Amino acid sequence: MVTPEVEYWRTRAREAIASLARAEAPTIAWVRRTGGSPARLGVFPASFNPPTRAHVEIIRRAREHYDLEEIALLPGLTNADKRVYEAALEDRVAMLLAAFETDPTIAIGVVSHPFLVDMIPPLRREYATSEIFFLVGSDTFERLLDRQGRYLGRYSKPYPDRMAVLEDLFSASRVIVAARGAFTCSALEQLLEEEAAPYRSRIACMELSEEARFISATEVRWRIRRGESVASLVPEAVEAYIRTAGLYQ
Repeated sequence: MVTPEVEYWRTRAREAIASLARAEAPTIAWVRRTGGSPARLGVFPASFNPPTRAHVEIIRRAREHYDLEEIALLPGLTNADKRVYEAALEDRVAMLLAAFETDPTIAIGVVSHPFLVDMIPPLRREYATSEIFFLVGSDTFERLLDRQGRYLGRYSKPYPDRMAVLEDLFSASRVIVAARGAFTCSALEQLLEEEAAPYRSRIACMELSEEARFISATEVRWRIRRGESVASLVPEAVEAYIRTAGLYQ
């Protein structure tokens, strides 16, 4: 049974999503704001399908290691690669609201465009003076480099090549890369030397605990389909939401 609290969260998410239907330029529809004006803003765009304990650890470590005063969580209306999700966007936003209900430093919104460089203008409208730190997993960072130029033509403005995209991105923001799975910070150093040497000073690597680095949303969904416990993989509030809403069955 869907509780009134779950339906309230879904309604807030639906209102934000609906407001993006009219957006042509990159736009963020905010579901929850902190009301602050941080000097250092973390921005974590991800599918959150569902939010996991790895997401929570990335947020915690980035906040501690890089003095981030606020972190904006931004699931997207669209995704650079994926077209279909097992949970609706309104449920994924609602799970974030549940997971971070008592954290006053977390803002939550829905972003219209999937690429980091496109998120900078709408972020600047809300955070004109904040230094922006994007938080990404190592797999997302490898896609961000776009070594094959797969995404050219899909950004909100035209770029002649991928290096022009990276120049725009790193001139306006920094990127903190969380080492996930078997990927290491040493591997990132090698990757930067080969692909993004001019921007090394704008990119940092963050190690996670051995437990968190191997947690994935894919495994969470797989376990639920098999009727197995996910208590060790997701925050307690997210587990309760999944159970109440009957997600990932």
